[in-house]
Amino acid sequence: MPDTVYHTPGAFGNYLAHLLDCHRQGKMLDDPFTGSGSSHNRNGSTRSMDIVLDQNWHAFNESRPGDLGVWWPEQHFDLILHSAYGRTNEGQYGPCGVGALQEDAWDYLYRHSGHAAKGNDWIKFVHDLKSLFDFTLSPENPRIPRMVLRQYFFFMLFSRRENKLWKCNEQIKASKLRLISTTQVLDHDSLCGVMRDIFGHVLDFRDLHHKFLDSNNSLRTHNSVDTLFGAAMSGENMRIDLDVVGEACLLYRLERQHRDIPFHNVPVMFNETGDIAKYVRHFPNMMRQPNRLFTGRTEI
Repeated sequence: MPDTVYHTPGAFGNYLAHLLDCHRQGKMLDDPFTGSGSSHNRNGSTRSMDIVLDQNWHAFNESRPGDLGVWWPEQHFDLILHSAYGRTNEGQYGPCGVGALQEDAWDYLYRHSGHAAKGNDWIKFVHDLKSLFDFTLSPENPRIPRMVLRQYFFFMLFSRRENKLWKCNEQIKASKLRLISTTQVLDHDSLCGVMRDIFGHVLDFRDLHHKFLDSNNSLRTHNSVDTLFGAAMSGENMRIDLDVVGEACLLYRLERQHRDIPFHNVPVMFNETGDIAKYVRHFPNMMRQPNRLFTGRTEI
């Protein structure tokens, strides 16, 4: 029987650990959800270990095959990226950490209880802002211009295979742990099958699962980007109302689709999907050229 769940940030490891605790005790325990929808407000015996952190990485290397590993498919990278900033920690950022980050990045950084933990990349985040965008984050300069923050996340999406989240996910996939995907975690019936395989029975956690999905702002953003991208491709006009990570995700998908038109450097975000269609339709032919970000790259 598993006593530890290994995962990357944002991969629902605490939610899965909570379900294991409920089944181990034979009853539904108090809801574990924080204000941001994460499941960090739990006190069960099952360990949930984010292997990005060095101390948890060492435990992962000595893990037992009977423990669980949560992995995510490539199409969930944007969901994981959003969750890593929006749903981690103890809910101190309210409904969504991404909103707090884009309002006051310095305050966000120093309210993050794990910002100094070995393995976190917050120092790299500050250095990247300076080296890539010549922006110095400080108490006197706490708010990152939205265009800069959007471009930062765009390039995180572009360079996903060099991201620590991606590398840790690949290591979980290659491990001998009992693997479960984020697709399964999001699906109630699949999770029932997992619990039945482990415990031989399944508690009724349908209401809990509805709360888990409804309070997940990162999942809502992920689905909104899918919808808005589909509308932009089909010519349907829809209002665009996304946070900065959602904007980066939408622009990244558009740039992958239209590889001779740049989207990463759009200074002001489109208001409607109809504006995207106009941008594409009237982009000067003489300025169209193969996108250097994608040319010659087979894994994107």
